This record gives sequence, structure tokens and C-alpha cells, in this order.
Amino acid sequence: MSDQGAPRPRRALAPLPEDDDPGPEVTWDHPVGFRGIVENSDTQPAEAETRLLRRLVVSPTSPLSPGGPDPAPATRSWVPSSTPVPPPQPVLPEPSSGLPASAGRRFSASTEPFELASQAPRRSATSVASPPMPGPAEPTLSSGISWAFPSYSAPTQQLDSPGRPAQHESTSGHRTDAVPGPDARESLPPAEPAAPLTATVAGNGRKRGKGRALGVIAGVVAIAGLVTGGVLWFAPQVPAPGPGVVTTPTVAPEPPLDPLLTATDLGSLAGSSWVVSGAGAEDPVCLAADAAGMPTPDRTARRVLTAQNEPTDTLTHVVDTYPDAATAARAYADRLTQSGTCTGTVALIVASYQLDGLADSAAVTTIDVQDDPVMHHTVLISQTGRNVSLIDLATAAKPPALDEVAAVATKPLARLCSGGEGTCPAAAVEVQDTVPAADQNPGWLLEADLPRINPGYGSWKATQPTSDLTIIGSQCETVDLTKVKDATALQRTLPFAADPAMPMGLSFGIDEVTYTFADASAAKKFQSRLNDDLSGCAKQIPTATVTDGPSTKGIGEDSLAFSGKSYNVVQKTASAAFPYRVAVLRADNRVTYLMANPTEKFNFTDAQWKAIMTRAGQRVTQLP
Repeated sequence: MSDQGAPRPRRALAPLPEDDDPGPEVTWDHPVGFRGIVENSDTQPAEAETRLLRRLVVSPTSPLSPGGPDPAPATRSWVPSSTPVPPPQPVLPEPSSGLPASAGRRFSASTEPFELASQAPRRSATSVASPPMPGPAEPTLSSGISWAFPSYSAPTQQLDSPGRPAQHESTSGHRTDAVPGPDARESLPPAEPAAPLTATVAGNGRKRGKGRALGVIAGVVAIAGLVTGGVLWFAPQVPAPGPGVVTTPTVAPEPPLDPLLTATDLGSLAGSSWVVSGAGAEDPVCLAADAAGMPTPDRTARRVLTAQNEPTDTLTHVVDTYPDAATAARAYADRLTQSGTCTGTVALIVASYQLDGLADSAAVTTIDVQDDPVMHHTVLISQTGRNVSLIDLATAAKPPALDEVAAVATKPLARLCSGGEGTCPAAAVEVQDTVPAADQNPGWLLEADLPRINPGYGSWKATQPTSDLTIIGSQCETVDLTKVKDATALQRTLPFAADPAMPMGLSFGIDEVTYTFADASAAKKFQSRLNDDLSGCAKQIPTATVTDGPSTKGIGEDSLAFSGKSYNVVQKTASAAFPYRVAVLRADNRVTYLMANPTEKFNFTDAQWKAIMTRAGQRVTQLP
């Protein structure tokens, strides 16, 4: 023991009392859990120095490091009053604190390797000459680094009698405690939370208990870093915008609008389900893509679908896109002419309709390709904005109703018009009868207006209209058909050939003559005369037999009405019979005379002949 310090002799440590009295209760305010001893100003300097070096061991109820649970008030155990300095007593931390064994021990109870360093020999009593207790080696910290952590402090206690010290901070920065008197438990108030304590570490200097606090803080920071790193690692990575850059959410581009019909669009059209076919090289019927004078589209989309239960049934859809709506309107008119004439084909134009409310303009033409078997085509042409749509539905059975086809056509047209490409389909589409478009010679029957006698065979031709009339008539007429007073007349002949069933030597065909009068009254008078001649032919010519044929009437171009009657005339000779089909029609100031020369077995049906008469009445209304 060193002789320096207090003038009075030192005493050895007395043994701990046998009873379980923990002694006076002391409240702790330092987060590490240790307090120094602070003497009253009345304490002798030597005793204060000696007690300043003396460390007390916290009890198991001592407060833990910052961040742990709030413990119960701490207590200390004291020796009897005859022994002023109690011996050290090791105290372990609470098991639930989660701290290592060294957190609550005074000496070398740490499991950390650096705490196994050699210590100074144990003395009988502590003196100012005793070396400081070695602690765990702290890492070298740069000067000026500050660590802030919460702490607890108690208000300063003033001693009202010797032996009851007041708490204060030592000038060296250590927290010190005064040795309490016997009634310290009753005099000390409960601890209150204080403001966070900032500890500054400079150089390599170390303070007792501060290293443990830094270790706990470092562990908490490490755990928090691991948690934060895991969150950042598994969270979606979004690049940070640069300075001054306004970020907008990325929106996936919408798929391009499909201008063509799909299998879903068709549904159960014509009583079948549909699939996309690999074919598609052929143009829709009568709508050749390389027609002379047709505007060239910027691009063309094409798709062919096939019925699953009827492989012969197909739907071809073509959409041509032009530079502007005006060019598309011109292309639409050309397509209507194609569908209304079907030049160079063996197709028969059955009917034509106008669709109101479907697009900018729309029309349907029903066409029969007179092969064996006959294929029925429903051709829908529409123009919306810069696009012209061509739909060709071909069925072996009777084609579906027009309103069903129009309902299907609204689906791709609605997709086109949604992009600002023209008029969108209305809720209801109106269908009206109309006249097929005329070719460069309006007012006359065309090859596609006439049916084949036998499906799969024969073809029609047409001559140019001429004023050089050759018409003879049925021999029932009482007027020379080549010389009609007060009228101008033109004739067109449509011969038929290439049918093996046609009798040898028969020149079969149709003669069409149009008479134009000054007014409708003169035309009507001429019509009445011809009807009287034909209906009374049997009275005038005993060898003639006349029966009534089908009649027709309708509305043609520009709402012009037409009407007509027909007759079946048979002229007999001693060796042969010569049948004729004759029709007389009038539209306003024009009269059309039709005559065909069939045989008994090579002839039109009444339905076919009526259709020819109706088409002739429609065509004549197209004359200027």
C-alpha cells in the first residue's frame, strides 16, 4: 500500500454483513451503470481521494446500458458503519438484458479476448498509487468525433449533515458518487430523465464505462444498418432523378389498334366459329387491287378467316390507308364501281344496299359466283377517314342477314375511328336498297347483271351501245322498233356462249333498246302501245301463243321510280317453235325494251327473268 494520501492509517476491507439488508437505495443517472464517489466538501482531502478511487459494484438491479429496458431502482450493499470502505462484489447483468457478461462486471469477467490482459496485483486497500484497472482496448478514434446517446441524471443533493454527500461532476469528466449515509435511501429522490448526453472522444484517451457504451451503440448501429440494407436490397430499385429533372411515371405503350376483324369479332357469324387462316393472297371478289386508275394506298392490311365447321366459308378483310381522307373517298368511289360492275368475272350482282350510320360512307353488294356449287358473297365497303375497309364474306349456304354483317363490321371500324380516323359507327345502322354502281356506260345492263343458265358454265359479253338498231322483236309488235317516231334510240346486245348445254346453232342472248322521249307522257303512251300489242298478239296472229310473265317495279337512282311487265311469246311454224321473253319498262321519259331468244330447255327461270327486268329498270335511271 502506498503511504501517500491521507495522514490517518488505512484499514483492510471488512467482510460483508451476513444479513440480507441491501442498505440504502441509491438512484443512478449514468447510462453505463457505474457512479463514482463524491464526498461532501467537509470530507478530508485524503479520504476524498481514497474514496474517489474506490469503485462500487452495481447490484443485479442496476440500470443497463442505453437502449435496454428501464430497470427497477438500483441498490447498493454496504458494510457496517465501522467499515467505511466495503469490499468489491462482482455482479452479473440480468439474463434478459441481452448484454454480454462483461456489461455488469467490475473485473475480468468479460468473455472478450482483449479483456484477458494482465492486471495489477490485488492490494489490501486501494491507494492513489494503485494502477488503474485495465479495460478492453478501444479502437483508435479520430479527434473531434462526438457520440450522442440518452442518459439519466438525478438532481444534485445537498448534504444536511456529515455523511450525506451531494452529487456532482468531477473536473476530469468522470461521474462520481458520494458515500451515502445510513439514511441515504430515504433522502435521495427518484431519478428523472435528462437531456441526451453528448460524449466527445478525442485522441486515444479512454474513459471507464464509455467504451462499453460505444460498443453497445456500435452494435445497435450495425443491426440497424443490416436491417436498412436488407430493406434497400429487396425493395424495387428506382434511379434517383438528376438535379432539376422532373420524373414522370413510365406508362407502358398501348398495343396498336387492330384495324382488321378477329375471330372474336366474328363470334358465331353464319352459324360457325372462325379461325385465322394462313391464306390471304386473293383479293375480295370483284375488287381487284391492280385496277386501272385506283389510288395507291400508303399501306394495306389483310386477314383471312375460315369457318371451322364449313371450310369453304371464308371471310377476307382488307384495309387500305391513304394519305388523306379525300384520297380515301376517291378510292371508296372506285371500289363501289368495282363491286357494282364486277368486270371480267363470272359473278352475278344480286343486290346492292346503302348503310347509314356505319362510317363516313358504307355500302353492301351481294354477289353470287356462279360456279358449282354457287358461292354467295357479301361485300361490305366502307370509308372512315383515311381508311377504306373491304370485307368479303363467302358462304356456300344462304348468306346471313345484312344487319348481322353490319354489326360485325362495326367492331374494327370503332377501333379505327377511336384514333381520329373518321366517323364512328352509330348505335343502329340503317339498311336501304340502292342501285349498283355504273361503269363508264351508265344506263345499261352489264355482264354481271345476267345469270348463267347452268352453274359453272358459260359467260356473257356486252357490245357498246349503238344507234344502229338491228332489233326485230317478237313479231307481235305493230310498230317498227328500229324507227320510233319522236324518240332517240340506242341498242346494246349481250350474247351468251361457252355453255355445252346450249343447242347447236342457237345464237342466244339479250337485246336491249332504250327509247328517250321528250317527256314522260310520250314515253308512257309508247309503253302502253307495246303492252297492248304483246298481250293481244294471239288475237292478231293465230300461230302465236302469249302468256304473262313476271312484273316489276322499284326505285332507281335519284329516287326515280320504274315499272314494267313481261310476256312469254311462242311463235310457231309448220316445223318449229320459237319462244321469246319480252319485257317493256318505263322510267320517267324513257322506255326500255328487252327480248331474249331462249329454247324450251335452255331458258331463264321466271325469277331470273324478273331480276334481269329489275336491274334494267334500275340501270336506266342512271342515265344522265
